[in-house]
Amino acid sequence: MDADLQIYGNARKGEDFADSLDSSTFLFSMVMSYTATCEIPGITIAGAGPDYFKFTPPADAEYLHYGHCRTIDGIPVTPDGKPTPALLTKVALESSSIPHLVVNAGGLVTPRLPFIETGLPSGNNIRMQDAMTMQTVANAVDYGRILGRSLAPLADCLIIGESIPAGTTTAMAVLRGLGFHARVSSSMPRNPAGLKEDVIYAALSRMTGGSPDDYNGRDNDDGQNNDRSRGLNDARHRHNNKHAYGNRHNSGDATDMPGHQTGGVPHVLLGRRTAGGGGGGAPSGTVAPPDPGADPAVRQQHLYRTVAGAGDPMIPLVAGMLSSASVSTRVMLAGGTQMAAVLAFASGIGFDDSNVAVGTTSYVAGDRDANFAELVSRVADVPALVVDPGLENSKHAGLRAFAEGYAKEGAGAGGCIISSMIKSGIGRAGILRAADAEYERLLARLSTPRPLPDRD
Repeated sequence: MDADLQIYGNARKGEDFADSLDSSTFLFSMVMSYTATCEIPGITIAGAGPDYFKFTPPADAEYLHYGHCRTIDGIPVTPDGKPTPALLTKVALESSSIPHLVVNAGGLVTPRLPFIETGLPSGNNIRMQDAMTMQTVANAVDYGRILGRSLAPLADCLIIGESIPAGTTTAMAVLRGLGFHARVSSSMPRNPAGLKEDVIYAALSRMTGGSPDDYNGRDNDDGQNNDRSRGLNDARHRHNNKHAYGNRHNSGDATDMPGHQTGGVPHVLLGRRTAGGGGGGAPSGTVAPPDPGADPAVRQQHLYRTVAGAGDPMIPLVAGMLSSASVSTRVMLAGGTQMAAVLAFASGIGFDDSNVAVGTTSYVAGDRDANFAELVSRVADVPALVVDPGLENSKHAGLRAFAEGYAKEGAGAGGCIISSMIKSGIGRAGILRAADAEYERLLARLSTPRPLPDRD
């Protein structure tokens, strides 16, 4: 295995996964989506400003293909001009000639390039209302399974990444709703943890039946999550079985979706569940899911209801892709906390964990405000491969900012860098040189006057 990579979780599985892909073929699928949760002031800087967040996913997609964007003038940047993580994705893909395609799973703005359209709606603001309907979740899983079966034969390893502003917040809400004690990274150096807690508090209290007192998740003090000092009490955590929601090996048969079990989408959830109720309790800041021994239909209903109430369209679609693709090929989930949420949901619909790894950057894995490595190990017996892109050594402040806490991950950057290293043997020094060169190309392009893009 490449010396520039680290493994978190099951080391043997991680080494086997990486070693099995030497000289393999890869295909990157970037899933673009949208949650109106990103419109909450201060929750993300995944774009030049709130009016531009909806353009970030299609702009990422266009930048990967053209080297510039067509739906916006320029490239996706933070308010002070730091580039999209798609820059790292682009140089990784091009360094190793890895092909890619784009999937639209609820994006508000259509990218101006060929892409796969799912027809899924965008996600609602989970602070105010459910993200989507139960039927939309069922459709997303079904469509994802179709995609996974179709794409798996095209490569030895299917890399799946995402571009969705505020996706860490919806991922954290889903993980909390499924009983996992999740803390997440942010696109900002100072994580707005208090704001995220408030959003999740609203979403999960609504999901459990109405009273905010049913959710015991408001444990922040000065706007920062104080779980780091308190720590996780393992004795209270009842998810040591890793896959609490069902059989992890599944052929991808759609009959285990709620709509197929009962002839229609089930009614809303189980009534009230509190952080201290059922099964001996759940970690502070979570909602207790049904006990592992509960009726499978009840557990399945809770699974789908949680994602419908507190998630986003990307999560069930990618989980569906993982479910079917992992049966016949390797799958690299390229991302941070969002992919932990995908794993948590996929554990309930089935996937082959012997064929799966998560790939991300050291900026996510080393984030002290988050608990990424611990979280992935608790959610599933799946290794996390981690790469340090070495951007602190860049010649450019805009790229060094990644190592200083900005962006950290996105558009499949970490997983694509890892895949590029495995395929071609390029080291992180080579990735850094390519990133510096691409950044310089962008600076030159931005300084050159050019006509406004065609917006027909």
